[in-house]
Amino acid sequence: MQKTKKVVSVLIAALFMVSMLAACSKGNDKNAGATSTPLQTVSNESATPEEALNPEDKFKDPMEISIGYWEIGSAFQQPDKDELLQFLQKKFNITMKPRQVGWADYMEKYKVWAASGELPDISSINIANDNRALYNSWTSQGVVRTLPDDLSQYPNLSKGLESADVQAMKTNGKFYMYPRLTYPTPDVWQGDRAILVRKDWMDKLGISDPKSFDDFSKMLKSFAEKDPDGNNKQDTVGLESHSISHLTYLAISTLPQFASTSWLLEDGKWIPPYASKQFPEVLKQLRQLVTDNAIDKDFAILKGNEALEKFAQGRAGAFSYAVSPLNLKILADAWDKYNPDKKFTDTVKVLPLWPAADGNVYHFSVTTPWSESYFSKNVDDKKMDRILSLYDYLVSPEGQILTTYGIEGKDYTKDGDTFVITRPKDEKTNQPLALAASYPSLAVLGTLVTWGQEKSYLDNEINKVNFGADNLKFAIAEYDYLTKNTKSIDQNFAVNAISTPAKDGLSYNVGDDVIKIMLSKEDPTKMWQDLIKGYNTKGLAEAITELNAKVAELGIK
Repeated sequence: MQKTKKVVSVLIAALFMVSMLAACSKGNDKNAGATSTPLQTVSNESATPEEALNPEDKFKDPMEISIGYWEIGSAFQQPDKDELLQFLQKKFNITMKPRQVGWADYMEKYKVWAASGELPDISSINIANDNRALYNSWTSQGVVRTLPDDLSQYPNLSKGLESADVQAMKTNGKFYMYPRLTYPTPDVWQGDRAILVRKDWMDKLGISDPKSFDDFSKMLKSFAEKDPDGNNKQDTVGLESHSISHLTYLAISTLPQFASTSWLLEDGKWIPPYASKQFPEVLKQLRQLVTDNAIDKDFAILKGNEALEKFAQGRAGAFSYAVSPLNLKILADAWDKYNPDKKFTDTVKVLPLWPAADGNVYHFSVTTPWSESYFSKNVDDKKMDRILSLYDYLVSPEGQILTTYGIEGKDYTKDGDTFVITRPKDEKTNQPLALAASYPSLAVLGTLVTWGQEKSYLDNEINKVNFGADNLKFAIAEYDYLTKNTKSIDQNFAVNAISTPAKDGLSYNVGDDVIKIMLSKEDPTKMWQDLIKGYNTKGLAEAITELNAKVAELGIK
């Protein structure tokens, strides 16, 4: 799961320049947004750089702030020519010093810097959930400092710490980092998992929406064997899956916590989902996809976007993927390459899930952050205040306008509540040039505090340009449907966040083992029993014992 969240975040970072595209002409964001999306639209209270400069004396002393962030070197190559960067540096009387890390080497670089006492003032890294041993080392040995207990001076920033899953990230009652939220609450993740299906194929074969996993597998088998594309060849498959975590999403109606990788309470004991007595049923269902010829026989070896391309090419009837605006744009762009005469949103739909045993239909939800900002032990209180003031501004309504629309009078003007984009347009597309083309620092500053993907669900002109009007409408409609008709997975974030030596040391790969069981001809229940025995020798039993003792000690219910 964490690997997939990283992939989402890499996509966000890589496509941030695209997300900075502005509206074609006028975009009134005040009235935009999906009604059930827990988002706030961007405030209309903007300011020119001259008006927004902070007059307070607390910023009178100049200060350097070093920042470690993925590919910050390229974003800060010409800081003197980046007017937005200069505005922020002048506003807070700071000079931002980039410390380059790449997606391939960032973990090792931070380890070396930490060992030598040379961490940047701000380090962007994912260790609170993904590398608990390193997190425990940094926090217990004083490598990083804590956030102040009182964050009332930073009201916009403090809002990001309110949700239960974020509160569970405290250590000894304190935050040793600021979590970089993908979405403001776990439920907004619901669009990041979905089963997309060819509704034209369903219509041709007379197939109704499945009411059970058996129905689902039969539908996929029909896609593979009944020539749904009408070319008189058996060259289609039932299901493709974007990744192993998208494949495990298929278990959400059987064992919801397996889809969210959340510990669950069973027979009075907290256990990981793969240790549940319900897990053999999950394995039987996934095996059924193979035995029914319902899934691409090459599913286990597909890489990158190969599964996506196969679905876009019309070689598969269903695709376990996502329906966020960003993901839909990626898929629809691929679809349009191969299907110029078939409109994506007219041909593909989201398959409604069938109820679980308790009668509920669940949607995908996980912890909100991926990655965190850590602050070096060498950052004193005065510099910490300056950093937190910058962070608070970047997530404030005014800061969001700056990183979304640019500088008033240069990149846009205001006509009442309407933002009028004034920057030059691309000659080929006739769309406004990417904001990050003028301000490369946005590749860092736009996501330094939060990934902010909830804004992609706002029904405004910028998002229509970024993702396509039809894709955005599709995503918002599905989000509203899920909000009204499905339930969040039961999760105890405080339990999930518990750190114990044995739990932190678990290192086996459940996803790989699930694939092995799917492809085997042996009894899946027997294979699961043997698997758990092996996991127990690798620390699982000890981890369960330690965690439950900690739950009792903390009085978690």
